[in-house]
Amino acid sequence: MKINLAFGITTFLLAIFLMAAISSCSTDKCKGVTCQNGGTCNDGTCACAAGYEGANCQTRVNAKFAGTYTGSTPCEPNVVAVGITAATASPVIITIEYLESAGTWVETEATVSGNTITISPQAKNIAGNNYTVDGTGTLSGNSITLTITLDDGTGSPSHCDFTGTK
Repeated sequence: MKINLAFGITTFLLAIFLMAAISSCSTDKCKGVTCQNGGTCNDGTCACAAGYEGANCQTRVNAKFAGTYTGSTPCEPNVVAVGITAATASPVIITIEYLESAGTWVETEATVSGNTITISPQAKNIAGNNYTVDGTGTLSGNSITLTITLDDGTGSPSHCDFTGTK
């Protein structure tokens, strides 16, 4: 009887020891991982909040769009460059300034997500005429492609494509 009791106690203690040893082997993969700008760590990897990217969510999405892109468009006026500024108030807003040889042609505000640009409809006065301007675009490395629609309300909107390189 004493042997069975001793065997039972030994087995019980061995089982507790093994469970403690096995459970202590699991490590917290998020220990030492700092996710910035509202990102959260999941299994050692940061899941970034909207508008941020990078291994630790340290980069604003709009930052990669900022700069001057030179190129051309077959439209009138001939846009020769596009200047993009990243907004400081929001990580997903940019300002696009379309430049022709005489200076700024028009300036629009857009939102970005990943490498995509969305120019929501906005009223603009261009050379004394009222237009609704909207469009889309993509960023690929140092190249940008923009498609702009100008609508003067007459039922014949014009589309203009710009391709440029930073």
